[in-house]
Amino acid sequence: MERAHAARIPIAKLCRMVGIDSATFWNWRKTPRNPNPCGANLHSIERIYQALDEIDHQDTKRLAKRGKTAA
Repeated sequence: MERAHAARIPIAKLCRMVGIDSATFWNWRKTPRNPNPCGANLHSIERIYQALDEIDHQDTKRLAKRGKTAA
């Protein structure tokens, strides 16, 4: 995920934060060996995006304390 990479958070840590096994997360990805992935539900995906939003918010607050702006 680009947002996790940009936030410098490993996928494994993100998955732990939202209670999803990292192997499950990787099984959701479309690959040549897995052309029709299934299993991801809207609730799980929303939890991942909420965690990423919270990380972004915390980073913004941390930078604001230092007098910097987020890129």
